[in-house]
Amino acid sequence: MHRSICDDVTHILVNQNQISFGLGEREETLSQPPSPSEFIDILSRHSKQKMIHFALYQEILSYLCQMVQKNPALFKGILRIRLDLLIKLVSKETSGDEDDGRSMCLLKPSELYRTIHQMLRGGITLVEGEQVSWDRRRYIDGSLNRLPRNFHHNIYKILNRTKSINLADNVLHSFPLINDMTAGEPQFAIFVSNWLDKISQPRLRQLYIEIIMILGAMLHLIHIPDEVHLNLLLSQAHTIFQMDCPASSTEISTEKSCGVSLEFLMTPPTGQFGTLSYITQAITQFYG
Repeated sequence: MHRSICDDVTHILVNQNQISFGLGEREETLSQPPSPSEFIDILSRHSKQKMIHFALYQEILSYLCQMVQKNPALFKGILRIRLDLLIKLVSKETSGDEDDGRSMCLLKPSELYRTIHQMLRGGITLVEGEQVSWDRRRYIDGSLNRLPRNFHHNIYKILNRTKSINLADNVLHSFPLINDMTAGEPQFAIFVSNWLDKISQPRLRQLYIEIIMILGAMLHLIHIPDEVHLNLLLSQAHTIFQMDCPASSTEISTEKSCGVSLEFLMTPPTGQFGTLSYITQAITQFYG
């Protein structure tokens, strides 16, 4: 059985998708195909406190392999598949709670497959009259570790104009990074992803990605300092938003360290009152 699962892992890795187990300091990433014994060791290490994950990891990897073979485009923009975040995402979608997979075990195999597939396709299924929830969209894309097109090129452009980018006290230094790597190099993408993945909240991660994309697009219009503080830009964007929406709350219970309101997370990126508009104003105030 484990040899078959190892074959599934290999198919996923060949599609240029790394696989990670665990979260935080315990997160472990696979970038090379493991032997059956190595794979069992990985499963055991990350299932000690949650034995339910031992079987879930294997089932999910089997389904992901099938999807990679049938439609690799589903994984576009996803460098690393973070299995534990995927488990939380599917649990929330199926039970309304991030229960670490307990509710997933109650699903039929076809239901679990269909749910994962739906998340990879975009995860938004609307009934007539239902409004798109950008809070939910950001949660899904953040949990899937999905990045927009040209994201790494934008990071590279910013690093060429500054000495470092500070992301909630996690610093990405320009040198020797941009001397040793090009923007399109896989190793550069991996280095940046390791830095970005230190943000544990999926929604917050997506807001920082929005800031990076706008900042990269505005470089020819602004003067940025030696260190760019993304958290300060997010805080200022949220402050400007609250001036327009004084009734908005100050935080949400699920992501208190995020420091932004639920209303801000639910705001679409585009439009006169979109998050990108407030981010643009914040960048202009700081660096214009």
